[in-house]
Amino acid sequence: MWFVPFLFGILVATILIWTLRLFGHKEIVHNFMTSIQKCNQFGFQQNSVMLNRTSTFRRMILGQGLRQNSGSIISTLIGMVSSACDQFSTPNVAFYENKIPAKPNEEYIEEILIKWPGNYTKLQNIATYIQWLFPNRMPGTNKDAHVLTDKEVTIFQQSPELRNRVKRSFEMMLDFYGLKLTEENQIQVKKGSNKRLKVLNKMNNHNFLCITRILLALKELGHCKLMRPWMKCLADLIYNKNQLHHAKFSFESFWIDTLDAEDQLYIISLIKNYSV
Repeated sequence: MWFVPFLFGILVATILIWTLRLFGHKEIVHNFMTSIQKCNQFGFQQNSVMLNRTSTFRRMILGQGLRQNSGSIISTLIGMVSSACDQFSTPNVAFYENKIPAKPNEEYIEEILIKWPGNYTKLQNIATYIQWLFPNRMPGTNKDAHVLTDKEVTIFQQSPELRNRVKRSFEMMLDFYGLKLTEENQIQVKKGSNKRLKVLNKMNNHNFLCITRILLALKELGHCKLMRPWMKCLADLIYNKNQLHHAKFSFESFWIDTLDAEDQLYIISLIKNYSV
């Protein structure tokens, strides 16, 4: 009964595909089916699931090719199913790997990082993207986004590629707020950014909530060292230059709590010096 594992693999793959479709994960199904369509041999020597119409197909009809290659067929099917399951179980990773788009906008991370920087109107008016760019443990208003899991945190922290994309997302948001990241990983106010700071310095500004989310995400996604210089810059704008005075409540009630104890003491000491 050598063909039983093969049939079982087909059944599992079919159930998985329909389950993903049922729960609205069409992009994962698309990626799964695309990987199948790219195959070029039934023997799976190149990660394949397509029938070879020549001698391999004839041997298969005789019950030889399928028997000989059933082991590799099952292994490849399992690999494909596993890949699809990974996208299902780690959607934040899949998004940052450019495998699935953010919902409901249906844009991939590379599209966002290339097209959105400098588009302040889009960044201001579309609120659904922020949970995809900066996932953390807290659910948000976008029901299509996903909270961050321990497994995803580990993957992000171990992947230079993913951390680099997170950093690019952060730089895009800094620019939106009128700030910039220097080569020394310090954060400064951009020249000619008074207009951007005025937009940010409004009461009950939803961007203050976004900053809380970004800080929490930086902490989890391998960029905790960027939190202290950002908070230092924000403290200077709030308590020293008085350009972000409407952000004072968020700073004291939420932002400062995202830091570890040592960084909190450092920022508090800066604020005390400003008041002297």
